[in-house]
Amino acid sequence: MADLGAIVKKISEARALGTHGPPSTPPAPPPKPEPGELIRRYPTVSLLCGVAIVGVVAIAILIPIFITRASGPPATRGAAMIQATGPVTVAPARAVAIGPLVPSGPLVDGPAETTGTLSGIIRMEGDPPVRRIVGTLPSGSPILDESLLVDPQSNGIANAVVYLVRPPAGATIPPAPASPSIFGISAATHVPHVLMARMGQEVVAVNSDPVPRSVHSAPYRNEAINAVVPPAFAASWRFTKAETRPVRITSDFDPWMTAWIVVLDHPWVAITDKSGAFKIEGLPSGTREFTIWHEWGGGLYLARKVAVTIDERQTSELNLSIPASRFGDD
Repeated sequence: MADLGAIVKKISEARALGTHGPPSTPPAPPPKPEPGELIRRYPTVSLLCGVAIVGVVAIAILIPIFITRASGPPATRGAAMIQATGPVTVAPARAVAIGPLVPSGPLVDGPAETTGTLSGIIRMEGDPPVRRIVGTLPSGSPILDESLLVDPQSNGIANAVVYLVRPPAGATIPPAPASPSIFGISAATHVPHVLMARMGQEVVAVNSDPVPRSVHSAPYRNEAINAVVPPAFAASWRFTKAETRPVRITSDFDPWMTAWIVVLDHPWVAITDKSGAFKIEGLPSGTREFTIWHEWGGGLYLARKVAVTIDERQTSELNLSIPASRFGDD
């Protein structure tokens, strides 16, 4: 009975402790990982976290920039798009009376007593090639090729260049105009298509289209320029040397956009109008040689040298008829 009483006493004590055995020792906490252990153990997760952090920082930086460009005034948004190489300046268009733009007038005052005038018409013999569609405006209107324009009434060839081959020795050459020679960019075309400029004279290209335009020159003797011109901005530059033939102006955005600039060290040059007519005033008297050039095919000499006698205070004539076969496939 004594043994039975001892057993009951032990059972009662065990129940009071809530267990049938001695209390257990709590488990030890896991050891802390050493620095860099997680990166070595989980490299992919660590890389993704780093990329996410960089992305968040980039977004935080770029969002204010995009908001500023989108909400700023047009001039501010345009300035952010400017890209230019070569000796060219791109800036907001100045308050110039663009007009309707037409080819520049004579680059010299009217004839003096010792000078004369040359006038004439350059015509095509035969039927001109059909104008091609080279592009489309956002409105859906077609853009027609401007490389060969022939008047249906007179058969006159527009945009032919007539210029004095070289001034005579001892001739007084008037200074270049102080005002710039301006052409506009409108409806994805250049106006005028052929422009005259003197060596050292400022040339200005004004973009009146609602989208940026490209102005890219391909001179022979001067440094080339290449500029992106935002809406309501203008690109300006100068030719420091006379060119041996007209300089082509193209667009890196729209391949059909082409213009030509005649750069000479004298003012005796003219560009035929839509009827094929031209006039050069203030020419030194005597027998002079003239070149007639047209852009067709990248450059076509309709006549390399034509001798004409210029009489004082008189108007001499130079009329040419060019066979349509000269204007084959471009």
